[in-house]
Amino acid sequence: MNKVRLLLVSRTLLSVVFFLPYIVIFGRSIGLSIATLLLVEAFFALLIVAIDIPTGHFADRIGPRQAVILGGLLQSSAAILLGVFPEAAVFWGVQPLFAAGAALSGGADSALTYGLLSKFRLQNEFERYEGTLYRITLIVAAVSLLSSSLMVNVSLQLPFIATGVVQLMGTVLLLGIPNIRTQKKIHTSRGLKRQFGSLIHELASHSGLRRDLITMISTGTAFSVLLYLLPIYYQNAGATLISIGAISSLVMTLAAFASRLSGTRIGIRVTLVTSAFSSVILGVPNLPLVIIGAVVLQTCQVRLVSRYKSRMATGFDTVGESTSLSLVTSATSIGFAIIAPGLGLVASSFGTNLLLVVCSILFVVAALSSSLALRDQTVSTQTVG
Repeated sequence: MNKVRLLLVSRTLLSVVFFLPYIVIFGRSIGLSIATLLLVEAFFALLIVAIDIPTGHFADRIGPRQAVILGGLLQSSAAILLGVFPEAAVFWGVQPLFAAGAALSGGADSALTYGLLSKFRLQNEFERYEGTLYRITLIVAAVSLLSSSLMVNVSLQLPFIATGVVQLMGTVLLLGIPNIRTQKKIHTSRGLKRQFGSLIHELASHSGLRRDLITMISTGTAFSVLLYLLPIYYQNAGATLISIGAISSLVMTLAAFASRLSGTRIGIRVTLVTSAFSSVILGVPNLPLVIIGAVVLQTCQVRLVSRYKSRMATGFDTVGESTSLSLVTSATSIGFAIIAPGLGLVASSFGTNLLLVVCSILFVVAALSSSLALRDQTVSTQTVG
């Protein structure tokens, strides 16, 4: 179990992103508009969609630990490059590095956790561990963001460099973790084309999986837009530049505690509808209300993402865990990649508040499309269509 704890520490360090609250402000400082920034993020999301399944299959072949190490090296290098060279061209240029790193790590880190827990016959605890990790990540991120508020007083570049250094530390810790491969070796020994065919076949055979894919795409798109633009909504409600890091820290800390208190007791559909109402609150020109809306949204995200990962890890018979868990990040990215450029034009023409309505609708669509297997953790994923 010490290896499981070491992995949780490593994953926590790899998740630290000091620059997160300032990415939009940093982009503006190097001459990028909101529309352009959303276009860059769409480009990043499109890269994720294009390489997520192949990298998930690659992770199943070489082992999840090796994939996460490679992903950590790519993401930390990209952050340091952007911090050292704060230029628009570099901002565009590091997106493939960030995307490849995120794709390599996105499913493999959870697959490695699932594999370690399975080794100790604790695979049924996977969803609880993922939720716990998410809460720890929020608290650590909250502390990190307080530090970032101090960093930006020195330079907007410093949070990027600090992110790269901390992520390198998390990558080094992975050397102490065994490289546990998927138990579905008979399937992952196939080539990528056959593996992808198996994935499509299972999605075609189980309507519940298809419905949940729609749910994840809708949810992921909404969260991507909202969390990316949260600093703008804080500023619109009266927050100062220096206070944004502290506000983000407060929001994450409160969300972590709220998630711990609520656990898995709140249903998936209720969580999605709550997210829809919270989205609209972000547009209110009142900072305390915006903060409450942000806390509720991040609390809901903890509940939903951990459930989605559990559903994908156990929902497929012929696909390796890294590949199936990559669907969670792919689903998050594909909708954003498609609509982000349009959302950028909407934000430029009509303001960012209209985006809140769009995101609210996406959460409602997700609630309506979710399958019984996703909503009820006691239902077998193979008996529900």
